[in-house]
Amino acid sequence: MATRTRFLRGVYEPEQAELTSRLLGSGDVFWDIGAHFGYYTLLASRAVASASRNERPGMVCSFEPVPANQWFLERHVRWNRLNHTRIMRCAVAGRDGEATFQRSGTGSGRLSNEGELTVPTRSIDSLAAGELPPPTCMKIDVEGAEAEVLLGAKQTLAQHSVLLIVALHGPQATSDCLEIVSDYKCGFVHLPSRALIIAHTDPAQLPRLLVERYLGDNATMARAS
Repeated sequence: MATRTRFLRGVYEPEQAELTSRLLGSGDVFWDIGAHFGYYTLLASRAVASASRNERPGMVCSFEPVPANQWFLERHVRWNRLNHTRIMRCAVAGRDGEATFQRSGTGSGRLSNEGELTVPTRSIDSLAAGELPPPTCMKIDVEGAEAEVLLGAKQTLAQHSVLLIVALHGPQATSDCLEIVSDYKCGFVHLPSRALIIAHTDPAQLPRLLVERYLGDNATMARAS
């Protein structure tokens, strides 16, 4: 992978990156929510590519609200000839509209009332209703606003088979996200050592997709009743 991919900022989060790559397959539709410079977009684009000419290629939809990050993201997509990738210049939130975004020194950031940058916001339900193909897998890493993103996905997660990879930022965000995926009747695995929740709208899919491969982590599994 590294020898075939051009990326300006190097490799990071190797365990999470490997997890994401192994959970994706040919033909999947991957939504990269909080794409930043596009590292996971590149990984996913390789993973969902069609294995043969007879297979339908997958697609990656990358969401990034910060213009400076969009610059890197666009170049990574173009340099690596990722023809089945669509860049969405917005933040994903609980509803459509606008919000202020607070940037950090690393180029990341989060939606905040104290933010200095006004960005458009879209909900997952709004986007999946027709503008974009519904996801088969979503990576959500938005610096603590993951619960709000999930709250805007209720219809999508009720109507489609979706795998969720949710990054966790602090105890309150962890508690909120666990409560939401439980309320949505998802099966889920909480990986505290990696600050991740892996969830699926069809609990029966989790053993095949995840648990059989990742029992080495101290995971606690819960299934919706």
